[in-house]
Amino acid sequence: MEAMEDGNKEEKRRRIPLFVGFTCGVLTCILISVVYLVGKGCHAAREAARRHERQVSDMMCCPTVWIIGLVGLPLTSAAVIASLSPMRDVVTALDASLGKCCCCFCSGRSAGTSIVIAIIVCAIGNTVLGIIDLCWIPWIHGLAAFCFFSSGYVIVGILTLSRSSDKRLTLFSLEASPALRYLKPFMLIMAILPIPIGFVDPFAGEWLAIATIGLALITVEFDIRNGNHLLFAPSLLTTTDVMASSDFNDEHHQRNGLSHQFDPAPPPSPLLDL
Repeated sequence: MEAMEDGNKEEKRRRIPLFVGFTCGVLTCILISVVYLVGKGCHAAREAARRHERQVSDMMCCPTVWIIGLVGLPLTSAAVIASLSPMRDVVTALDASLGKCCCCFCSGRSAGTSIVIAIIVCAIGNTVLGIIDLCWIPWIHGLAAFCFFSSGYVIVGILTLSRSSDKRLTLFSLEASPALRYLKPFMLIMAILPIPIGFVDPFAGEWLAIATIGLALITVEFDIRNGNHLLFAPSLLTTTDVMASSDFNDEHHQRNGLSHQFDPAPPPSPLLDL
């Protein structure tokens, strides 16, 4: 049993965490923003953005920024998809943590399968956004942006509106780890804020929506780890921990001069024979 658990732990260690893809995406966004704001080759793109409603996609019209996105965004998508392997283990862990979907088209279905599909669609949209910019083929770029944002918000919905094994929404589940109990309400607030902020400043609202999707990826990683804990902690408790607890109790009784056996019965009183 212990050898099996060690093998399971080793398998989980070999999986690439979603933090790798998240970090790659953050670095790509920072480079894109810095080069767009200070790069000499992006002057025309900045002037064009000032003449109409500015979008994040306008930044990709700068040749230097496009090269950064061409490398960074597909690399981010590749790292995220690689984090889903082995896919069966990821789905099993997410199902243990999230249970069943309670929202929209995936109601009653496996939350783990739905999240994996949504992440793949989001990664494909992100890859196309890095390859085809808005100034090249606008309708393909717009379709990719729709896939990225819609699937990203589907992930947010599943993470917060699924029903776990304790019959509670995962937003309030008692089985969630302490990190998830704080992370999911914060993520839900971030997902709502782009709507009012977008009316005031669409550019800031779009960036906030992108940050929400990134935070959703981090939440998925924590849910995978929480699911693995729920799956393997009971079996560990019934083998190693119970034996260790029994050994501790035996040692404790011996130190205090206690015995697990009953004391022998006292000899019969001589008065009874009279």
